[in-house]
Amino acid sequence: MSFKYQAPENFKATSLEIAGTTYKVKDGVIESDTDIAHILAPHGFKRAVETKAEPKKETAAAK
Repeated sequence: MSFKYQAPENFKATSLEIAGTTYKVKDGVIESDTDIAHILAPHGFKRAVETKAEPKKETAAAK
């Protein structure tokens, strides 16, 4: 499972090192295979919510 975190507006770095692991910041988002929200939260990061490009198609119920 992949976790994504939105950097604060004033965050300008292109990478961030946490406990010896370097995370790349792309378009203000850090992606990680592990949940590091508790580490990033004090620095102003928030969980990024993905939006799907296409809405789900509704299926007609059989009557």
